[in-house]
Amino acid sequence: MGTANEDRARATTEAYVRFVEPGQERRPSPYSVEGYIAGVGDFAVGAARARGWRRLVAKVVVVALLLPLAVAVVEGVITLLGLLLGN
Repeated sequence: MGTANEDRARATTEAYVRFVEPGQERRPSPYSVEGYIAGVGDFAVGAARARGWRRLVAKVVVVALLLPLAVAVVEGVITLLGLLLGN
């Protein structure tokens, strides 16, 4: 345990997190990787908050984006197993 002065000194050297009101932060360019990731995050937050038909549309968009990836992975696994098993 330190003295009161040591505690104050330690408190002033700790990391400080500044709260920024929503809509006030500077957004990265939507054409950069950071901007693309921020856009996907915004979509995820919006989809999580959505209700009714908007939630359904968000789910359909996600499935439409992930379904080709899932099909490609399954085809790749089948091809790899075929090569390994000698078929």
